[in-house]
Amino acid sequence: MITDFWQLEPGLLAPGYYDYLPTGGTGLTDAYTGPSTRIPNVLDLPEGAFQLTPYVAYDACTNSPVHRFYPMWQQQDCGASLATVSNPAGCLHDLFSWLEVGIGAGDNGLPQPNPFNHYSTGEGSTSMEFRNVQQGDAPYLKFLADNYTLSDNRHQAATGGSGMNHNMLGFADEIWFSDNGNGNTETPITAQIELRRNK
Repeated sequence: MITDFWQLEPGLLAPGYYDYLPTGGTGLTDAYTGPSTRIPNVLDLPEGAFQLTPYVAYDACTNSPVHRFYPMWQQQDCGASLATVSNPAGCLHDLFSWLEVGIGAGDNGLPQPNPFNHYSTGEGSTSMEFRNVQQGDAPYLKFLADNYTLSDNRHQAATGGSGMNHNMLGFADEIWFSDNGNGNTETPITAQIELRRNK
């Protein structure tokens, strides 16, 4: 058993943050099937966003908003007919909560198992939670944003799943297909096969 967690990712985190790696358990018996009882008024939350702290600790496990490509586009609720001078993108950004309780996490596009309701998604009001970095929440992430990030007003770097966002984090770009690393773009193999089939 590893007890010195800095050995897992040496030099990756700032000193003092390795203590957070083995923590995060909540003690909740139904954390994924019911509302989080860590929040005292969880069954009577007012409409709108709410601060997750001080009820849920910085290193505690929490839900992750749905982040797959097509559901994320759905959340944004965009359309050319909605474009105006003040909203040229034509996005209303009004379907985040609906998607969380209507689709939920972990389904990967498959229907949710029965019985299905807004509790069984395991998401609840995930899209309405926030941590207040101006009051000390997530201090290391705030430090990184203050010192290394420009215009970081989004939950993630790209619209889509974890794989795409890991690429953006590591390369600041999507991985593209090349001609064996010679610097020229190449048609992906599956697309080449389809092109041949259609000839």
